[in-house]
Amino acid sequence: MLRRGSIFFALLTAVVSAQARSADHPDYVPDKRTAEAVGLAILQAKFGEAEVKKQLPLTVIRGRGNVWIVQGNASEPIATGGGMAVWIDRNSGCIVNVMAYMK
Repeated sequence: MLRRGSIFFALLTAVVSAQARSADHPDYVPDKRTAEAVGLAILQAKFGEAEVKKQLPLTVIRGRGNVWIVQGNASEPIATGGGMAVWIDRNSGCIVNVMAYMK
C-alpha cells in the first residue's frame, strides 16, 4: 500500500511540475503569421502544393482554447463543407487535426 501511494505522489508531482514548466515557456505558435506558415507547410505536405494553391489565400483564426485554425478558401463547395484546414496548438505547436474540408 505504501508503494502505491509513493507512485501516485511521484506521478502527481511530475504532472504539476510539467504544467508549471509549460506555463514558463513562450508559445511556439504565438501569432497569425507563424500559424499561417506552419499551416501552409502541413496542408501542402498532406494535400499537395497544387491543391493548396487552389484555396489560397488561407484564413487564420483563433479557435477555442489555444488553437489556431488555418483554413483554405474553397472557390466551389467541396462535398458538404468549405476548404481544407489544419488545427494547430498555440502552446506546443502540435497539430491537433487536419481536414480535407471544414463543415
